[in-house]
Amino acid sequence: MLENDPPIEGVTCSGSCTFHWCCSTRCFSAPPICLHEIARIERVVGCSDFCGKIGSQYALRVKENGYCIFFDEQKRTCKIYEVRPFDCQIFPFDFFASGLGEGVWLLWNCPYSRQLDEATIKRMLTDLEKNYAKEIIETWDYGNDDYAGKLSENRSPTEGFRILRKMNLRRDA
Repeated sequence: MLENDPPIEGVTCSGSCTFHWCCSTRCFSAPPICLHEIARIERVVGCSDFCGKIGSQYALRVKENGYCIFFDEQKRTCKIYEVRPFDCQIFPFDFFASGLGEGVWLLWNCPYSRQLDEATIKRMLTDLEKNYAKEIIETWDYGNDDYAGKLSENRSPTEGFRILRKMNLRRDA
């Protein structure tokens, strides 16, 4: 998502959520971050030590307690919410890339996702695929090792995430 793009329709943290485990690596890996996102965040925070390289990808750093470097533990808010990475913007949705152009959508079990009905989930996934394929593809391969072995068609929604459906993306987007 570019700096002047509108926010992703319908995807936002629940203001009433007090857990904010989405801002922690206790359940999943640190959010991937693309070079243009790094530049955008650098302009806001004035430094570049907020990310690290993992293989050929970059990800936000986390504190010793597992929370994102930008999570304000006192206020329980994101310090860079307006310019947070795409991966953070689509939460509680995530995806597992199973091959060239093939993948599945995941939905993390959190207070916000438990409020979504199936029709809303379907509409939101369609919107993400239609309008944000480029951003999804930029982060395509990151984090797959963390999911390998955890994916099961029989996975319970209370086990962290559930598999929703196959992705419908064009790799040339």
